Amino acid sequence: MHWQGLGAWAAAAELNMLVSLPLFFGEEVGRQGHLFPPLAQDGTGLKPIRAYVITGAAFALWHLPALLTGGQYPGRPWYVSVLPCW
Repeated sequence: MHWQGLGAWAAAAELNMLVSLPLFFGEEVGRQGHLFPPLAQDGTGLKPIRAYVITGAAFALWHLPALLTGGQYPGRPWYVSVLPCW
């Protein structure tokens, strides 16, 4: 195994995480921090399930344009990226 390439790979992975963190942190705070708690607050057992369904649908709809334009799988048909998500 070539250990010299491992250091470069680890440095690139760490840089990628540091750059990506601010981009994706707002999405998680918005969805899990601001959208989910008000939807889930109730004494009944069905309210959290409804909150999970609504936040899951919002997450799916938010990412649908990127999936349809091939952001995850460039050069592939839209159904390659959309259908595995459902």
